Amino acid sequence: MLNNFVAAEGQSEAIRGGPNEVTERGEFQDKILPCADCGEEFTWGAGEQAFFMEKGFTTEPKRCKECRQVNKQHRAEADAIKEGGG
Repeated sequence: MLNNFVAAEGQSEAIRGGPNEVTERGEFQDKILPCADCGEEFTWGAGEQAFFMEKGFTTEPKRCKECRQVNKQHRAEADAIKEGGG
């Protein structure tokens, strides 16, 4: 079933926002999204889109890689405080 959703090789032009764009051959295209935290644009690659679909994820990423890492670190620190009783 996922054979129709293969990451496009050699795609150089990214699209902005909107629903996932799939080429006539069933390939995803890179997509430019705004980060919800820092506001900078980041590219959600065709391969990442295919991965999301394969895993059953139904939403696009909201944060760029750097902000995701910061958010993950903050959650880990908050969990450590909770576990420590503080």
